[in-house]
Amino acid sequence: RKGRKRLFWLSALTLGITAASKYTYLIVLVPLAVILYQQRKTGWKSMFAYGLVALATFVLFDPTLWADPINRLAQSLTFHAGYTQSQDVLRAAYPWYQPVLWILQTVPWHPKVFFFFTTDEIVFFFGLAGMYWEFKRRPWAPIWFAAGLLILLAWETKWPQYTLILMVPLALAAATFMRRAWAWLVDRYNYWGVFEDLKPEVSRWVWILVIVLASGLTIANVAYEIHMAIARHGWMQLSTSNAPLVSDLVNDVFAGEDGRMAIATNAGVSFWTPEAKVPWGEESAVTTYTTGNSDLSDARVLSIVQDHQGSWWFGTENGIERLQGATWQAFSPADLGLPQGSVQEMKLDGQNRLWAATL
Repeated sequence: RKGRKRLFWLSALTLGITAASKYTYLIVLVPLAVILYQQRKTGWKSMFAYGLVALATFVLFDPTLWADPINRLAQSLTFHAGYTQSQDVLRAAYPWYQPVLWILQTVPWHPKVFFFFTTDEIVFFFGLAGMYWEFKRRPWAPIWFAAGLLILLAWETKWPQYTLILMVPLALAAATFMRRAWAWLVDRYNYWGVFEDLKPEVSRWVWILVIVLASGLTIANVAYEIHMAIARHGWMQLSTSNAPLVSDLVNDVFAGEDGRMAIATNAGVSFWTPEAKVPWGEESAVTTYTTGNSDLSDARVLSIVQDHQGSWWFGTENGIERLQGATWQAFSPADLGLPQGSVQEMKLDGQNRLWAATL
């Protein structure tokens, strides 16, 4: 009985820490409520004290609240609501069912390398198959999964990491399915002996080879992750050898309002969508315009600027070119009244006027 009480108060402490780490993890309140409803042994005084301990722990482990708890808590809650209409979320434009896609496939931050094996799809399908038996054994787990999935479907921000709140009940259901499937196979084996003739005679060297191979894959995976983690921090040199640049001669870089980086080179211009998961990002996130695949008339792009309407302006050796949507327009030195055509630098003032410096 004393052990149960200690676990009860430890649960209150960990609930407060959970809330302080990330609000979305408070989905654990759903299974907690189901468990308390099933037991119906905890009085309202104990529950009130439980809530106070959890709340005090939440404030203690969230230092940002200490100076002004009420206002800062309100700001953090309204921030998450407002973030659903942010530029990042609107630009991603994920469909309402995107959380389902995240959990039935390998999560997108997994590097696509030959030795990186994941079981996300297996966990998903095994989990669905085991939900029925899991509900009979631990009803709170399927209820947790259903409530979390409904929240993610309704919430407008669809980032893949949000589906972490579904992984615990899904993994439990998958384990239940595997346990029942294994018990069924053992039962068939004991009753019929159907696998007796199929059981292979495995030598010691085969097991050694399997262990060496598994160890090698694990070490390679860990080494790759460490390498990528180091690459994400500090300085890194990008060139045509390790990134989809069209030239190693970079003349200008401009951060656009849509989050893309425009890179002016001696062989054209590239638009790169930065990603935090890897130093450069998937090649699909890079769009390159050259004289061969677009109406860009001069491959040597010297300067870049974006106006308030979203149009891109490129200074070249032969004047200025504008990219508006998918349409290119060239302005020669004569069109601009410039004595020279080599536009080295461009700036946009507060009145949306373009200033060009020539050489």
